[in-house]
Amino acid sequence: MRVLIAEDQSRLAKSITKGLVHQGFAVDHFANGDEAVEHIILHHDSYDALILDLMLPGRSGLDICRSVRERGI
Repeated sequence: MRVLIAEDQSRLAKSITKGLVHQGFAVDHFANGDEAVEHIILHHDSYDALILDLMLPGRSGLDICRSVRERGI
């Protein structure tokens, strides 16, 4: 399974990534909401789950969720 993490706190993102990788997941990390949503829109078929921080630079996790749902993702 492949998971995208949108989290701007690097220590937390590293900890989540480490745990998921240890469990066998492939993980991509983005620290900026705008970059994350662009990547999700282009590569949405690649992901099984998204982990979104609510307070991100650029675009919030809630905005990302709304945006991808509006596109039927």
